[in-house]
Amino acid sequence: MEKVKHLKNLFIYEIQNLYVAEDQVAKALPAMIKKAKHNSLKNALKNYQSITEEHKNRLKEIQKLLIEANKDYINVKTGKAIRGLIEEATMLLDNDFDTEIADAVIIAAAQKMQRYKICSYNIARTYAGKLNAAKERKLLHKLLSEEQDADDLLTQLAQIILRRETKPADKEPLSEGNKKRAKIKSDSTNDFNEENDDSISSTQNIQSPGGRAGTSHRGYASGESRGH
Repeated sequence: MEKVKHLKNLFIYEIQNLYVAEDQVAKALPAMIKKAKHNSLKNALKNYQSITEEHKNRLKEIQKLLIEANKDYINVKTGKAIRGLIEEATMLLDNDFDTEIADAVIIAAAQKMQRYKICSYNIARTYAGKLNAAKERKLLHKLLSEEQDADDLLTQLAQIILRRETKPADKEPLSEGNKKRAKIKSDSTNDFNEENDDSISSTQNIQSPGGRAGTSHRGYASGESRGH
């Protein structure tokens, strides 16, 4: 493969890689929806599938414009990372899990894919800013925010589902030596953190496909809302 000498080529690569990621996730989601136990999770995943298809179409438009404007673009193989995450999810879902934890497995798999895409969108947005590609940066910021909202929704679902389905045996210390460490302190990036646990009393907002927007309880500084 030739050397990638220009930031604009690296930017195009990130856009193409994101398109492949969205395409692969869109293909993987139906199986996850089918295996989900709770209707609230099914609805959240269906909504996420709709977002993914929309993002794929937007990325395709950006990709076309960028390649037309950069004839010296170097094609680089894309999609290896997301395919690995999907393979892991498929392997896990093929196992005979108790129904009580099946949804936790699905949420964890979905969030791993989401976090990869969130990271990639953030990188692409940064490149767009450095290249003074204002239009592309604005659109990527919007797509990034939508991914983060979908991730927030799954985190809330994880809190609810795990609280409902945790068995008494799961609350026992993992071993004698771990009694003091069994209570794990979570940080702000923990997928299953309990920061907002008391504020979630029902799945009213989650069961609606429109619930992804406006459900995040994060606080942001003035100006752009996330991830600078």
